[in-house]
Amino acid sequence: MNIIWFKRDLRIYDNKALLEASKSNDDIMALYIIEPELWQQDDMSQRHYLFLQECLDSLDKQLQTIGLK
Repeated sequence: MNIIWFKRDLRIYDNKALLEASKSNDDIMALYIIEPELWQQDDMSQRHYLFLQECLDSLDKQLQTIGLK
């Protein structure tokens, strides 16, 4: 199984790791980990978190177009 960890770049297009993983016959798991330490920083706000949620929703829809979740 190949695990693609989406950390900062939430795009599927032009994603080298995803491209390489798709070349194998193994299953692919897309993963995003919410880091509590990041969200506890003074410069992070609810607005940032809501934007992240929108981006993750978009990523999910893009992944579904190529058969991933």
